[in-house]
Amino acid sequence: MKLGERVGFYRYYKKSGVSVDEEHLTEEQQKELDDNDCIVMNRLKEHISDVSIEGIICGKRRRALRTTFEFGNSSYNPDSYEMKLGITKTEIVVVYLVASKLSGFYLVPSEWLKRAGEPNEN
Repeated sequence: MKLGERVGFYRYYKKSGVSVDEEHLTEEQQKELDDNDCIVMNRLKEHISDVSIEGIICGKRRRALRTTFEFGNSSYNPDSYEMKLGITKTEIVVVYLVASKLSGFYLVPSEWLKRAGEPNEN
């Protein structure tokens, strides 16, 4: 896929809007931390459209798909015994920025894109 190329797609990612605040964990986050000793947060959420969306490729970016938080020593003071919740693993996905209108971009991985005019599977 190249810049300026017209493409179509049904599936795309949006920011999940979820965050982790060590001082104010949600009940689900606290339960996951107690059960697994970590919190896995989905940073992007998959959306599926009922109709095909067409747009133009405007760029390519790397985005965090999933992030794992675990307790460990403070990174600011490694000699400290204070345990802080920190990022230990991040799963990255490469997405294309696709514009179909002037209000923003859709985040679409290459495997979900079809060139305009080709049949698009749902």
